Amino acid sequence: MDAVLRKVDAHLRRGITLADRRAFYSARTEFIAALRLLAQGLDAQESSTKRGEALARGIWALEEADDFLPRGTALNADIQVQRLAATHRTSVLKEVAKTAVSKESSAAAPADITPLAALQKYYTYAQEQLAAAVRPSREGSQVLTALGKLYVEMDQEPARLAADARTKGLVCQQAALLVDSGNARAANELGVLLAREGRFEEAREWLRHSVRLAPRTETWHNLAAVHTSLGEVQLAEAARQQSELARRQNPAAASTVQVKQVTPAEFAGGTKTDARTATAPSSAPATQAAGAAKTSSVWDWLPWR
Repeated sequence: MDAVLRKVDAHLRRGITLADRRAFYSARTEFIAALRLLAQGLDAQESSTKRGEALARGIWALEEADDFLPRGTALNADIQVQRLAATHRTSVLKEVAKTAVSKESSAAAPADITPLAALQKYYTYAQEQLAAAVRPSREGSQVLTALGKLYVEMDQEPARLAADARTKGLVCQQAALLVDSGNARAANELGVLLAREGRFEEAREWLRHSVRLAPRTETWHNLAAVHTSLGEVQLAEAARQQSELARRQNPAAASTVQVKQVTPAEFAGGTKTDARTATAPSSAPATQAAGAAKTSSVWDWLPWR
């Protein structure tokens, strides 16, 4: 297994390098290759094929979910859920239909499910299958975190390189935490994504979880912004003080990411430019940015660039 983990790490590193060069499709190929290798290694240990099969189902569900998204001038009413589900390899809606028939219940069959509900079922299924493929591997959790970050970066490109990419990023971070609840980076990423959707209470809990695991200055910044959005003034000030303390205790780590002063509203949604530059208020002095010699990376701890 050690040889497999070395190869997984090599794919992860190549993927991060490619993502930094904005070669997103190639980076995604590397991350999926890393997950595939890890699933195969776990299958070999267990004399099984269930890990590789779960990974395939998870990737299929993420890709096939795109069919339930309206395109161009199309409306939700134009999307034929039953017809699309019948052509998919993803079986989650087919299983719903079989259950409804076998129990003669009133459970919604694909014909009765809206495109949005179908999309949510596919994403939930993808999250479960991706986690099942590599659980409880910490390396697998890290790769899922990287894949989630990649999707969010793709979402911020003007060309929209992947459909509903931000939601897919959220799915990957949730899967990463199902695999390893001690993944502080994934908890931070998930907190930021939830905050951008206005789900501040959920974001607060994941950011608190992240700082308990790894009290990074960037995560304290993010938590301060969420507290501010919730009107928790004293908690926001306490988080800002912790952020400054973390920066002083580990200035080298803090200097790898430039943090820009933004409002809570910009943190939660803001413009595309805001989302690419920062996600949380900063109390760090201006000299911090001037001293940041390292080129920012897709793999940098949030705040985002």
